[in-house]
Amino acid sequence: MKAAELERLFARFGEVMIPSEVATTIRCSDSHIYELIYRGNLPCFCIGRHYRLLKTDVIACLYCMIPPIPLDSVLRDP
Repeated sequence: MKAAELERLFARFGEVMIPSEVATTIRCSDSHIYELIYRGNLPCFCIGRHYRLLKTDVIACLYCMIPPIPLDSVLRDP
């Protein structure tokens, strides 16, 4: 998945998201998003006791988690 595809996936949201919006969009559990936050992989900020995520940080985090395509699979002769 490319960065532009990730941006399209999150286009309907505002610049600030809540963890459940991210989880629903990428079809994972809320606890997985919180785990990414606690590990420091997904930057966030708190308003009171509620986490808020910047859409650009979510896209950057997901883009870093996508494994690159090996060149030999792309350059292989048919």
